[in-house]
Amino acid sequence: MHLAFSPIARVPINLPGTPYHRLVELSARAEATVLREIANRRGQGSQGDDVLSMMIRAIDEGNVDISHNHLVGNAFTLFLAGHDVPANALGFILLLLAQHPSVAAALLDELDAALGGEAPSYDQVFKLPMLDRVVKESLRVLSPAVIIWRRITSPVTLGGYELPVGTEVILSPYMTHVDPAIYLEPKRFLPERWQEAKPSPFEYLPYSYGARKCLGAAFAEVMLRAITAMIVQRFRLELIAGTKVDLAVTMTMKPKGGLPVVVRRQDREFNRSRAELRGFLRRMVDFD
Repeated sequence: MHLAFSPIARVPINLPGTPYHRLVELSARAEATVLREIANRRGQGSQGDDVLSMMIRAIDEGNVDISHNHLVGNAFTLFLAGHDVPANALGFILLLLAQHPSVAAALLDELDAALGGEAPSYDQVFKLPMLDRVVKESLRVLSPAVIIWRRITSPVTLGGYELPVGTEVILSPYMTHVDPAIYLEPKRFLPERWQEAKPSPFEYLPYSYGARKCLGAAFAEVMLRAITAMIVQRFRLELIAGTKVDLAVTMTMKPKGGLPVVVRRQDREFNRSRAELRGFLRRMVDFD
């Protein structure tokens, strides 16, 4: 993923040893993996209830008019949405909970009362208000998707500027999410703001919006809530004082070099989870 967004790798010199050649090789391997999964599903009659099988079935039965290339592209997007983005988002959720002991305690109270140590069912996932607020606020403060690209397909005027067909437009959900005209104290992690906040789809867009919204958004929303609920009920993550947390940005944003933590059995000692951190993260989140 880092290679795909490296400026050097985008110089189209396809010779052995060049970053571009490596990128082409990795892209071919990724495509081969997706094609193999599609062939396996078709070989089984595409009767499964997983998302890929349902996509293949819809195309083969003529219910959806998209090309094979679109199927491959969408399948890869779903695989990416099911791994890279949720993994980074989950890491930020747990980091923010560790730095906010009172929020973590309130969340565990809700989970214990509603779930009693069990994993939430699909029906329960969106009926836990504190969990919902924690996930929403985490995706606002530290959304893994920090950059969205769009290409103009018909002439449009934006902010007084004429944008011709083919113009590439880059926008940042993060910059929108920390706009003080939309959110009070935008760099503070305040899940309670979602008791009243009702931003428009263009003011809160961790998965983008419109026809090109992330295909895996609904899947990611369920996954983040379910996994957060299970981890918080079972474990307490303790940050290490003095850890430098810088951020790496490619297609998604994540802690550069990972985030070392101590994993303990859930003991409700949330005040021990918090630690003084260093690095660029402190410019993005107000922990004071």
